[in-house]
Amino acid sequence: FFLMIRRPPRSTQSRSSAASDVYKRQVSTQSTWGNLEHSTVLYETENSIPLLRLAWNKQDPNYLAVIAMDQTYVTLLDIRHPLSPVAKLSNHRDSVNSLAWAPQSSCHLCTVGDDCQALIWDLSELKFELTEPLLEYKAEAELTNLSWSQLQHDWLAICYNKNLQILKVQS
Repeated sequence: FFLMIRRPPRSTQSRSSAASDVYKRQVSTQSTWGNLEHSTVLYETENSIPLLRLAWNKQDPNYLAVIAMDQTYVTLLDIRHPLSPVAKLSNHRDSVNSLAWAPQSSCHLCTVGDDCQALIWDLSELKFELTEPLLEYKAEAELTNLSWSQLQHDWLAICYNKNLQILKVQS
């Protein structure tokens, strides 16, 4: 049972999936999609917690970020180093629900969660445990989704309750 499948940026010949069987795997599209003998397990969660979402870095296809179900942190992975997370982003006070990489930057990631926060992370100086985001926004209710504009890079859209709100990113 697959929760989400997205093609990595720049038309690389691989696909990824976050699966309910609790790990992130990468499969070459040159092999048969259903043939998992040619897949690489990139990450396994602690305590068999299912992965909820994943997002490829739009500027550097070696990096992707994953959210595990009901967790307050985001895990950053480098596909060149399977099973070894690069960083853990932890400032949310409640479950993280969605994430999006900045379309114009390889080192900016936005996360939203049940704590009503939208956090933009600066990953240019990567440390294993990151707890201080670059920017923070507090919404009126739990945030369920977000999207970073592909054309106007300083605009983010967030969803909460029955609302869609557009935010201008200013650093």
